[in-house]
Amino acid sequence: MTKVLVLGGSNSVGSSGYVGYIKRHYENISAGKLEIINISVGGGSTLSGAARLIEASENIDGCDILLYEYGINDALTYRQAADAKTYYRISLKFLIDTAAKLFPDAKFVPVIFAHQHWYSPDSFEPVREERSRIFRELDINEIDIAGWLYRVFEGTIPDFLYADPAHYQRPSMCHLIGSIIAERLNHIVGGCNHQTVSRIAARYYDIYGDDRIKLRYLSARKICEMLGGNRDTVTFSNTLLSVDVLRINSGSTLSFHGFSPLLLVFKSDRKHGYVRAQFGSRKIDISTVYDGIGKLPWVHWSLSVPICADIPLSEVLPCDIDYISAFEVRNDIKNGSVFQFFQEPLQQAECLDIIGVLTLASSESDDSALRIEVIPQ
Repeated sequence: MTKVLVLGGSNSVGSSGYVGYIKRHYENISAGKLEIINISVGGGSTLSGAARLIEASENIDGCDILLYEYGINDALTYRQAADAKTYYRISLKFLIDTAAKLFPDAKFVPVIFAHQHWYSPDSFEPVREERSRIFRELDINEIDIAGWLYRVFEGTIPDFLYADPAHYQRPSMCHLIGSIIAERLNHIVGGCNHQTVSRIAARYYDIYGDDRIKLRYLSARKICEMLGGNRDTVTFSNTLLSVDVLRINSGSTLSFHGFSPLLLVFKSDRKHGYVRAQFGSRKIDISTVYDGIGKLPWVHWSLSVPICADIPLSEVLPCDIDYISAFEVRNDIKNGSVFQFFQEPLQQAECLDIIGVLTLASSESDDSALRIEVIPQ
């Protein structure tokens, strides 16, 4: 039995997409069996994928292959930053490092999709350029679905290809995509040379060295511990997953001293609204309401304020303990920034339900000086 862990965006969510066809086709062409472990939650980026990998790992007993799919989401997320390539490289570093610690012997298999706007490989898309460069240097073999579709359809976009600019048509195209991936997985399982994440992580450091950056993922439960254990998490569940959240009510501020929240992972619902984010002296009001919340009770979502607000990395990588960053939940903010994947709030903010925070600090920082607090308690 080969265990395949799937980590990706909304194209990878659910059994009606391409993931549902991988196992069926693989077992039709192979004597082997596949176990698919799909932890995709939609949206996000490579950065949030790394956080999701940590979230879900405690319930996963190893895997043989890590199938990684974030091409469309990365294109939409990182393009909002002038420093898009640097942020993407750091994100990929964290994903690879995380996977190497959790599943060192798993083979790393990226699946490449393309947003309709960047369907042509000749269209300018900085993350795609950076990803291709890094994959070449690290000798990472990918399953390039986007390139294959472009060649097969000779640069045209047939009506049955996309359901919308960011999603392939279900079930027709997803059936085809799942079958192609299954064919490649059959070769990989059969002995085709594919690097493990631990070898890729080692090669990364050989080529790029140390970025002098510390990245940590703090779950809601870990944050509660750092707050002195006087706060509890709340559990929410839907058909896809169960999450523990730390609820920050309106009028309260979650602040970080000596390090920065590079990524906020949270439960978005209709009770969420604008939140004031602070990075040093810079403050920005942001919507935390998922675009398309509609009648959904809630969704697992994430937001990198520095990337989306185009804050240079130098502003969010502090080197001293006096640096303060924070999220302040306020019900008096009437206008703010609405980034990709978000919408105008439906009401005033009642809370911010935090699933986890990916934090960033200088490698020279003293861990003992890092602290988190909620004001008021």
